[in-house]
Amino acid sequence: MAIIPMDVGYAVADEVVDCGLQKFHRYRRSSTIIDFRTMEVVRIGSCYEVIAEVLQRHFGVELPPDPGLEALPSGHLREAQRSYN
Repeated sequence: MAIIPMDVGYAVADEVVDCGLQKFHRYRRSSTIIDFRTMEVVRIGSCYEVIAEVLQRHFGVELPPDPGLEALPSGHLREAQRSYN
């Protein structure tokens, strides 16, 4: 464990970085998240169909189908499994 002396000063930056539209903005979703320990899809996001095809072709792993942006806007599969009482 590192001990940080109290007399060390810290610099703070006040910068804004605007990179504009990202390469995969057309998906209108964030990144795909897969828990590789359990092979569970946590969030369906950009390039999901490409990732699913690669995993199927090279490793024989089949991911669940994408229900679509209208059915699951956030892409979070766990959100779709929740039941609100």
